Amino acid sequence: MMTSPLNVIVAVSAAELAVMVLSVLMLVVLAVVTYVFSKYLPIISNLFMDVTINPRPSPGLRLEGETVRFKTADGIELTGTLTPGDRAQPVIVFCHEFSSDRHAAARYVYFLQEAGFRIFTFDFRGHGDSPAPKGYVSRLWVTEAERADLRGALECLRTRQDVNHEAVGLFGVSRGGVVALSGAVEDPMVKVVVADGAYSAFRTLYDYMRKWTPIFARVRWVYRHHPDWFYSMLGRLAIRLSELRMRARVLSLEKVLRELRVPALLVHGERDNYLDATHARYLAAINPEAVELWIVPEANHNEAVVQVADEYSRRLTDMFSAHLMVPVSKSEGRNLHTPGVVEV
Repeated sequence: MMTSPLNVIVAVSAAELAVMVLSVLMLVVLAVVTYVFSKYLPIISNLFMDVTINPRPSPGLRLEGETVRFKTADGIELTGTLTPGDRAQPVIVFCHEFSSDRHAAARYVYFLQEAGFRIFTFDFRGHGDSPAPKGYVSRLWVTEAERADLRGALECLRTRQDVNHEAVGLFGVSRGGVVALSGAVEDPMVKVVVADGAYSAFRTLYDYMRKWTPIFARVRWVYRHHPDWFYSMLGRLAIRLSELRMRARVLSLEKVLRELRVPALLVHGERDNYLDATHARYLAAINPEAVELWIVPEANHNEAVVQVADEYSRRLTDMFSAHLMVPVSKSEGRNLHTPGVVEV
């Protein structure tokens, strides 16, 4: 005698039915996630690789000093400028922003020169007078290439006898700020770092996905109800896909900040139209023991130096002075007004 479908359903226990329903739901969720990832992952990767910012017009200022040429570990010859001074003075290595060059330093460091600091600024590969090696494409995201450039600059200073190796700081702007923070973790010669407008690749992509999703997603209910973990996973996969396409690893600023042991000042404009100020607060919260955060209400991206010029110069001078200036006793018989020395 044949068993009817109704008798089969009745025979299934409640627990078995629950397992079946749960399995079906999991398959549906997996199918939806697979569809979304396969459809949008390439789009997000393209956006990540192609996103850029408008280059800042050069103010026509140039940093005067000795032209220095040095090579990176991978054999790229870079060009830099070292301002005049003596071995007693502390040195600040400046890392310029994307689509700029070493002379951008003049806009940011004039007050530090007046305070007695020497400045060493250089052109990243593919910028200014530094060539781009075959196959290299400069992007907003920091890779091993840009980190190698800074390593080369620091090694260049280390080989010079006219430079104070015990008092070296890093100062970077935008992408250069990210590079500077990574250098502060790697090189024990660095005693302090300032980063203006630095950003995390992952957090930037995460924020922009939240912003761009309505443009690409057709079903409003779906993109409004994606949980945070979904955007986080999608962002990390998109970065990984981009890395495979670029054949380069993108620096994790979160990892760098967790490893940071020297004092750091992060500067960020409240009106930054590229990176919301919550981005900077997110970064500072990763390592509050090492990182000091200054949010400038009036400033756009990298504009604090103009909007609050006096406070900018005071804060940065104080930051570098506190960690690089060597107090000299009056009894030592030296010129106590030599730039770069604090009289006590």
